[in-house]
Amino acid sequence: MHSILQAQQLKNELKKEVKAVNGYHLLIQEINTDAASAKDILFQLRQEFQPFVGILANKENDKCGLTLLLDEKLATQNNWNAAQWIRETASLIQGGGGGQASFASAGGKNPAGLAAALSALQNKLSGQ
Repeated sequence: MHSILQAQQLKNELKKEVKAVNGYHLLIQEINTDAASAKDILFQLRQEFQPFVGILANKENDKCGLTLLLDEKLATQNNWNAAQWIRETASLIQGGGGGQASFASAGGKNPAGLAAALSALQNKLSGQ
């Protein structure tokens, strides 16, 4: 488990990676932390960037995960569904997951699949 200070430092580093894309702020990143920290970081960044879409792939020891946070208005306008996307990509990390239309996460045991999962989720944002 990471300390609050480590999570804060990680969030500050990730803030530098947020890009403006198609009228929203986007973060897509692979990080070394636990799933709870990944979720907390995305929700904190959503407070600072509007509208915000965040996709984090996290790994810690032999566990890994995907966390996806979509701006609610963008999700509705574009017919995006975080839970559906997570279910469709979780197999790439040998895992499973779910959630709501604007927030979902998955846990898995194949960190080698994180890059492919991030690509697949990025393609979904692009409408591919």
